[in-house]
Amino acid sequence: MSIANDSALAERYQAQAYASIVFSFSHPDRLAAIARLHGLEAADPQTARVLEIGCASGLNLLSIAACFPSAELLGIDLDGVAIQKACQRQKSLGLENIRFEQSDLLEWDSDGLEFDYIIAHGFFSWVPDSVKEQLLVRIQQCLAPNGVALISYLTQPGSMGREAARDFLALHTSGNKSPHKVMERAREAAHFLSALTSSRNPPGNPLAPVADYLLRKNPDVLFHDELGPIYDPCYFLQFMEWAGEHGLQFLSEARLVDHAPEIFPEAARRLLDDSPIDRLRLEQYRDYAANRSFRRSLLCPAAARLSPVPDASAVKGFSLSLNVRLSFEMLDLSEGVSMRFETPSGVVLTTSEPVAKAAYCLLSEIKTVSVSFQELLRRVTATLDSLSLPNTEDTAKQLSNALLLGAYRGLLDLSLDGSLSSGQPLSDDHPFSRLQALLAEEGLPALDTWRRQMRRTNP
Repeated sequence: MSIANDSALAERYQAQAYASIVFSFSHPDRLAAIARLHGLEAADPQTARVLEIGCASGLNLLSIAACFPSAELLGIDLDGVAIQKACQRQKSLGLENIRFEQSDLLEWDSDGLEFDYIIAHGFFSWVPDSVKEQLLVRIQQCLAPNGVALISYLTQPGSMGREAARDFLALHTSGNKSPHKVMERAREAAHFLSALTSSRNPPGNPLAPVADYLLRKNPDVLFHDELGPIYDPCYFLQFMEWAGEHGLQFLSEARLVDHAPEIFPEAARRLLDDSPIDRLRLEQYRDYAANRSFRRSLLCPAAARLSPVPDASAVKGFSLSLNVRLSFEMLDLSEGVSMRFETPSGVVLTTSEPVAKAAYCLLSEIKTVSVSFQELLRRVTATLDSLSLPNTEDTAKQLSNALLLGAYRGLLDLSLDGSLSSGQPLSDDHPFSRLQALLAEEGLPALDTWRRQMRRTNP
């Protein structure tokens, strides 16, 4: 991925291509759902205009085009080899709703085009300030009045440990010119850090959580991200100051779990309740509490009117699905009896509300297949009626509140469009089926029905 003609960066991308993968959190149907939770009537993804800046060889944008044949999509990248690969993939898939351009962001002519969704993932913190500035200028110029822009970037204070690890990687790889050798030595350094921090880990060692992160990272991404010439984390409030100067405001994070209230211990929550702070400062406090090192922030025009708190009633228009396995020890939907739902990673949701318990039990049965809110409401209502449990006019409200809580806990995916994950088989000629076949042909991980690319473990 390359977006501006900086000579040092250009040479690195020519020597070693940047991996092109699918980022499910950038999919417009998810961005639209989050926007509508906050009162922004974002465009229907089925017919939206989507721009990805720094599209690399196009897989992320192609996965969107395969879902929405009536949408219009454009990807730009400076790397001519990557764009050529993207065009080859497009031709192979027979997609006519997407095009790719080799272009320098500093010189790109938008030709007055307006986009409903703009994706700029994975480069903001790795480019010169002039390119950061130009990206925000382009978004201000091209984003529709009800549009959503996604920018990801490194954040402080969590990046302090990564900066220390980056210094060590640079030390261990110094003197090596070949990208392959640099990546090989970087993996050695990551294993060394992992062994060091696991055997002798002084309390507060900032390298401890970084070692595993480095080992999980693809070597080519490690080459460009941790070992590139620029590595420029910032504080969230600093980023929002820059965005505000370009007529943009904060909408949300692209992953609702990044707003989970549990990030603050009870004592800290009480202090915040006693001394209320504005939303942006609260987000900065979250970064301190979580030691956050990376954000995927959604922006929209400053003129857009947003709801101060997420509107649970908007969930009634969504499709949803569990994105993790959910287990529980007992099944008792009686009012006042608590049930504890737990994920393999240890996330716990405890509730005594019959509507919430019925919903999560039903979702556990249908697993990763999506269901519309209205269909889930029908099933919950039928379950409550069969057990002679209370079923009132407030059932829909209780259900939407329970599902929104689950989404913020990271248990659920919310989307405007659940057609691909509804459990219905797709024909071999469906664009998404053709994309899966292309991934298999290229030896790349497949996508699940929520457009998540299966993770492969590095050796």
